[in-house]
Amino acid sequence: MQKKSQSAFGIVLLSLLLACLGSIGSLGMYGLDQTNHSFKEIYKDRVVLMGDLGLILDRIQQERLAAVISVYGRNAEKVKEQKKTIQQLDAEIINVWQKYMATKLTVEEIKLAEDFKHLWKLFMDSYNHTMTLAADGDYDAAMIILNTDTKLKFEPLYVTMLRLLELQRNVKVAEYSASEDRYQDIFGITLLMMVMGILSTLFVGFILLRGNTNSVKDIALVVRTDSSGTSINCKAISKNKTDRLVYTLKALNSKLIDLVCSVPINLYKFSTAVSTENDTTPAARQEFENAHNQDSEKIAEHIDAIKSIVLQTTALALNEIHAHTQTDEKEHGVKVSIAKSDTLRQDYEVASGKIREVINNLNHGVRKIKEDNDLADVQTNMANLSEIVSEIFSIMQISRASAEQPVYLAQQINETEQQKAILPEEQIAVKSITNSEDGSLKDTAILTVVNNRWNKFNCKNNSLE
Repeated sequence: MQKKSQSAFGIVLLSLLLACLGSIGSLGMYGLDQTNHSFKEIYKDRVVLMGDLGLILDRIQQERLAAVISVYGRNAEKVKEQKKTIQQLDAEIINVWQKYMATKLTVEEIKLAEDFKHLWKLFMDSYNHTMTLAADGDYDAAMIILNTDTKLKFEPLYVTMLRLLELQRNVKVAEYSASEDRYQDIFGITLLMMVMGILSTLFVGFILLRGNTNSVKDIALVVRTDSSGTSINCKAISKNKTDRLVYTLKALNSKLIDLVCSVPINLYKFSTAVSTENDTTPAARQEFENAHNQDSEKIAEHIDAIKSIVLQTTALALNEIHAHTQTDEKEHGVKVSIAKSDTLRQDYEVASGKIREVINNLNHGVRKIKEDNDLADVQTNMANLSEIVSEIFSIMQISRASAEQPVYLAQQINETEQQKAILPEEQIAVKSITNSEDGSLKDTAILTVVNNRWNKFNCKNNSLE
């Protein structure tokens, strides 16, 4: 579950980083699009329209000039020619004006456009009347209309067009300023997002680098872990509860294997010494006693180390289960973990107590053998030791099953059945060792049992690592 949490945390970090980068790109594209759109509007609706309005003003001036040429020329051919010119100019003005009215206009522009349309209609009626009089040859009347009515109607039309041009300039400046402000805002936000993206990248890189560095440190600490049977400080290995639990379980398994393997070796030494007790000197017996006491002390140290590791393992397991319970993951696996952790603790307490009892029995056997050198008493003591050997092998089965229980929970039943099948054979071997009269055969059988158990524990330890 912890690994899933770490994976989810990494996915969240990468998602945030991708979202930040995507936001930067989106804002950049949005800013470019808005800037392009604003410039297009200014160009099409303002710059081009100013040219169109100037073209309309020029065409109106040409129409007035055509009317003046027709009246003052006093020539029927010139009148017809100028009349055709005026018709072309009218068509051009109408075409440009329709384009102007189809664009985006402000309220003030619409009002001025309506005024211009009304004044232009009055101006057209006036110069059309002037051209009609000139075409009929009444040049004097046409001149009077041109200088009075047409002139009066041209001046407000001209002023209205100038106001439209000035309004276009003001609107263009305002829209350009708004576009520039919008561009500055988008640029600032984009710059801020870029800074956030860089900081997020540095943060994610720091997290990943720290994770890799911690992994290397964890490996180095595990390599430097004291293997002399002392307690392991799980807090120094990793801040990850799951990793600490795994490291503790591995160390627990290693210590337990050392313990259960050292007991039969010690028994082998003890039984060999007992078989040759009558043939040894007092100095040799003293040396054997000292070696036996040292082995007993080592076994006691292993037991203390295992107890310490069991306590740490149980605490880590309970902390992990408590963390899972706080996240509302009330599944069957949590209950199983609680039961198995409690079973593990109880099994190790029982195993430790029995191993201490075995050590006391061994010490008692040594003292008894020293006090009594009679062969019959030795045979009786060896019979008692055979029972102790059987009990130790039973403890070995319990210890190994307990060591493998947190890691290989699914295989526990099958392995227990196999161990039960092997146990009678080992007991028979031990009894044969006890009852055998041939010293070399006895040594060979004991070494065979010890080597078999040692190889099995080494294989199990390698598979666990």
